[in-house]
Amino acid sequence: MTHSVNVGTGVTLATHTAGVRYYELRRAPGGPFAVAEQATFAPTSDSRWMPSGAMDHQGDIAVGYNVASLTTFPSLRFAGRLSTDPSGGLFQGERSLVTGTGVQTSTGSRWGDYSALNVDPSDDCTFWFTSEYYSAASQASSTVGWLTRIGRFRFPECVTATPAVLQGRVTNARTGAPIAGATVATADGAMFPKRYSVKASAFGFRPATAEVSLSSGTTIQDFALTPIPVIRSAGATIVREGCSTNGAIDPTEQVRVRFALQNIGGVDTDKLEATLLAGGGVTKPKGHEIYGNIIAGGAPVEREFEFTASAACGGTLTATLALRDSHTGEDLGTASFPFTIGVLSPVTTATTASTGGVAVPIADLATEIVPIQVTSAGEIVDVDVRIRANHTFDSDVSFTLISPDGTTVDLSSGNGGSGDNFGDGATDCSGRPTVFDDSAPNPIVGATAPFAGSFRPEQPLSRFTGHSAQGTWRLQMSDSFAIDSGTLFCAQLVITLRKRLCSNGAPAPGERVTLTFNVRNVGNGNTSHLKAELLDGNGVVQPDGQRVYGRVDSGGAPAGVDFHFTADGACGTTIQPTLALHDGATDMGTVSFPVRLGTTDVTSTSAAEPATITINDTPRVSGIAVASPYPSMINVSGVPGTVRAVRVTLNGLFHTFPSDIDILLVGPHGQQVILLSDAGGGTDAVGLTITFDDAAAAIAPATLVSGTFRPTNIGGGDIFPGAPPGAPAAALAAFAGTDPNGAWRLFVVDDAGIDAGRIAGGWSLTIDTEFPVCVAPPAGDGGDTVAAGL
Repeated sequence: MTHSVNVGTGVTLATHTAGVRYYELRRAPGGPFAVAEQATFAPTSDSRWMPSGAMDHQGDIAVGYNVASLTTFPSLRFAGRLSTDPSGGLFQGERSLVTGTGVQTSTGSRWGDYSALNVDPSDDCTFWFTSEYYSAASQASSTVGWLTRIGRFRFPECVTATPAVLQGRVTNARTGAPIAGATVATADGAMFPKRYSVKASAFGFRPATAEVSLSSGTTIQDFALTPIPVIRSAGATIVREGCSTNGAIDPTEQVRVRFALQNIGGVDTDKLEATLLAGGGVTKPKGHEIYGNIIAGGAPVEREFEFTASAACGGTLTATLALRDSHTGEDLGTASFPFTIGVLSPVTTATTASTGGVAVPIADLATEIVPIQVTSAGEIVDVDVRIRANHTFDSDVSFTLISPDGTTVDLSSGNGGSGDNFGDGATDCSGRPTVFDDSAPNPIVGATAPFAGSFRPEQPLSRFTGHSAQGTWRLQMSDSFAIDSGTLFCAQLVITLRKRLCSNGAPAPGERVTLTFNVRNVGNGNTSHLKAELLDGNGVVQPDGQRVYGRVDSGGAPAGVDFHFTADGACGTTIQPTLALHDGATDMGTVSFPVRLGTTDVTSTSAAEPATITINDTPRVSGIAVASPYPSMINVSGVPGTVRAVRVTLNGLFHTFPSDIDILLVGPHGQQVILLSDAGGGTDAVGLTITFDDAAAAIAPATLVSGTFRPTNIGGGDIFPGAPPGAPAAALAAFAGTDPNGAWRLFVVDDAGIDAGRIAGGWSLTIDTEFPVCVAPPAGDGGDTVAAGL
């Protein structure tokens, strides 16, 4: 409800008088709250504001507030009413808590931040009031030199409450011993004279309840709790795998797992039985096992179960056992065992996620949550956060990062004092941000606004380590005090992660494998008794001997035989298992089977240089004006593998005659590609975002617009001063197979007079790389089974 109260005769802001209004809310048990009575209190022409109300145990109401006028210094007063007073007023009159002797001279339109009235729980009669006022000394010391006053008062009619006390012992029903840490509570959490349902509980015991009538004073109620087993999961061991033995569960793999259970309750189990449930990624569960007697506080007990995994690589599988003591008939709940599918890759990759350029208000006294989508899957190794925001009085603001699984990290709370902003420069992602980085030399606490640089957050970002990166992250922004507000322009996450690798059906270095080698008879006659021996060498170690193909008909279907050996070679290389063939006494020569070790993984890495590139019209040398900076550079490091594809984005292209622009990309090892030359026509380009990608459907159009295009070079003879020698390529595929690490350079020139422009948000690279992946087996690996043939 809302009431507009003007207790005087003024009709303008300068002549209004403020009064306080209170509301008493009551409800029947289980019903809604309703206003029992209410009133405005304004006994004089003084203004009264910032009220706070409370009620003692007898139903008496008090209201504390500030008071001031042209003749009354800002002071603290209170008024009240007894529960026996008629409705509609604070009829016990007004009293002074402290009389002020000074005033506020600031014109900041702000008076303090707090006013609170509470009842002392020790007697349920005494009211404690906290608020602000001024003295002459505080006025002299500051334009906003308010003081805090804490005072108490009570109604003489209020009789100190005699609390209802529940007292008793909580003991073990079997031994009679007291139970440490037991809790006793009423159903509604209250403790007033009336009848309650009281519950006693303790870990490892069955709860007990009693109906208790409480009166003023002490009521005795004892409880004897029966001890029960409490079973928890105590680890799991994979004892048999259906795929390559990599020490992990793989998608669709049939596994046998040993589950350990431990009793942390108050009594032993008699005959514990466990059933593996379907669901959570478990299919075709096999096993109903008897764990039997598990001693309370004793060692874990293990039993084995079989199931088939139904979860994606990198996903989570949760195996759940339903527990029951068949001797006592007691349901003991469930125990769960989480598994992450696959093994962690030794290779780390980096991914960047961004809000892009936004303008999200950081409103006064409000909280805003901004989502950031991370599409890359993997487990987190490191997280850095970049924020570009403007806000006056930074200490009003807090930033909290929340991961997809709900883990929170306080980045900054109440830092910067009266300073302004987080980062500086452009009000978008190209501005210089505040970077939160665990490895930064200095903490954000104690730093100076606008925090343009790298700082350690209030809480470590390493809290996210090992968690899944994929999903919706949330940046929570809160403004805690009045008057000041701001805007978020950009938030970015830079996440280093490791992917999960799963059994891939490909041989790995050092793996004992079974390969089916298929041979076809392309000669003119049939074999009668073809034998083959797998030779040692060419990547084959410890071959298991000779095999018989027998009769292989000329022009007939291929014949296949399994061979066992240990693969020897580096991940990503190709070995050449070779068979020596004999048909009876006839030497049939040899045949080889190329086999690649491992598979290929692809990852994407993004990097950016957000600084503006100014496309100058002058000075010109040989008709060419180079941009500033020239070249613009992005340094890439720590990216595994070789280049598979490259995409380049120009952020915020402005130019009054786009066909004047020539742009050349040069990779770390000298390969070069013209991205744009003599294309785009003469229509002004205004804030365009243009991506160059070999996979795009078309080249840049005659009138340049935002979009994705193949590299576009209309004409020839382009000059890029300082660029490497040689003819540039026409497609970004020129970088394929190269090392992505090093300096990538963007050469931008203007090749005709009069017109100029800029790339306001700089440029960015997205590099897809590929690298071999092998799931290294432990000793005793059962191996992959692979078919190879001619």
